[in-house]
Amino acid sequence: MAAAGPSVFLLMVNGQVESAQFPEYDDLYCKYCFVYGQDWAPTAMVKETALPAAAQRGEGRGSPELGHWLSLSSSQGLEEGISQITSKSQDARRALVWNFPIDVTFKSTNPYGWPQIVLSVYGPDVFGNDVVRGYGAVHVPFSPGRHKKTIPMFVPESVSKLQKFTSDPRPLPGLRHSPLQRGDQGHEEAGL
Repeated sequence: MAAAGPSVFLLMVNGQVESAQFPEYDDLYCKYCFVYGQDWAPTAMVKETALPAAAQRGEGRGSPELGHWLSLSSSQGLEEGISQITSKSQDARRALVWNFPIDVTFKSTNPYGWPQIVLSVYGPDVFGNDVVRGYGAVHVPFSPGRHKKTIPMFVPESVSKLQKFTSDPRPLPGLRHSPLQRGDQGHEEAGL
């Protein structure tokens, strides 16, 4: 008798990066990636679906005799992505709306190193170069269901006067300290 291998569990993440509030900036885009422990791995799901009409006619791949069809999900998901550039909305919120979809499945043998989503928001400086406008991270929710998360976005500060002058002349209010010293004050927000 062969020994059974370690059992795995799956974590499916399906949602979107909705919007962000960056009062000082416009024309921003968002990048996301997942970070996770060594026992975690992104995976593609093989799913069993009802027999499509093409298979019933003998087209494509599958086993019409068995009455099922195995297919590799074409939307297996990505563990990183980049959104479109968006401008502030015209309503009172002046939000940057992306509605950027996220769809990924992970497998693991233990919960240590539970996945986190890391968001970075970029936009142009006065010279048209893309610079980071904020970054933040949050754990994927532990319980199943529908969740809405707000991620505090830390905004980098230039370290020298020359860098401040050449990177962006607009002042950033409340960013006189590093993100670790500042705590939860003086940050922007992005919504999941």
